[in-house]
Amino acid sequence: MPNSQADVTAGAPNLESYTDNNDGTVTDNVTGLMWQQAVSTATKYTWSQAVATCPTLALAGHSDWRLPSIIELVSIVDLGQVIPSINGTYFPSTPAASFWSSTAVAGSASKARYVTFYSGGAESWDVSSPYNVRCVRAVASPTPADASAPAGQYVVTAGGTGSGTVYDTKSKLTWQQTPPTPYSWADAKTYCASLGASLGGTGWRLPTGKELQTIVDYSQASAPLMDPNAFLPGTPSWFFWSASVVADSTSNATGVSFYDGTTGYDAMTSKNDVRCVR
Repeated sequence: MPNSQADVTAGAPNLESYTDNNDGTVTDNVTGLMWQQAVSTATKYTWSQAVATCPTLALAGHSDWRLPSIIELVSIVDLGQVIPSINGTYFPSTPAASFWSSTAVAGSASKARYVTFYSGGAESWDVSSPYNVRCVRAVASPTPADASAPAGQYVVTAGGTGSGTVYDTKSKLTWQQTPPTPYSWADAKTYCASLGASLGGTGWRLPTGKELQTIVDYSQASAPLMDPNAFLPGTPSWFFWSASVVADSTSNATGVSFYDGTTGYDAMTSKNDVRCVR
């Protein structure tokens, strides 16, 4: 998944890279997804209308457009800026507003997931709400942007207590299987950097906000929203720190709640859960 240029200092791979196709579309060079470049804010859609409208789009000679999954939509968020939280060069005039994804809330017939490009947060709300739409189509092999978590996505390396790892075959990231005790944001970064061969290798770090969202399992109907075969039962389901700082703040950092799959932020001095990556 592409990351904001602001995440360079976090050591994240796969920094964002786009190509303007000069035909009303933008190709994400990391995920291989093609996006509708300009969006109309004149008409807003309920969730069912949003799901239905993208397949009717005829753009740049393509007719296989669809509503993006929540992870696909998150992939074009730029956490390095707000109002809007997106690359304005490739996606100009994007409103700092809410956009529907195709991902329903598991176990609920009345809620679906959306991204607010005011701040880049991923949330859920009533399907009758009128939100914006940006359509997408796949032009390459499945990537970390896929919403599903198919069998075989994760390879687990079991170790002693707290020393197992989980390799994600889609994102090519390796995750700490068992999180430690909660840390403040600065201490979380220090803790991850201190991990070494005892956890299968060097290069551990605190994940960016978008990397952390790739391990949310939105198909789960109850907390924690993560693959129970890869990330052990009993894993905390609350707020996990990311390395991504809130763009307009010097004292808050972002994170993901595995209780409901939403994103948010907290004061850096607060103690929250941590899962390191490399």
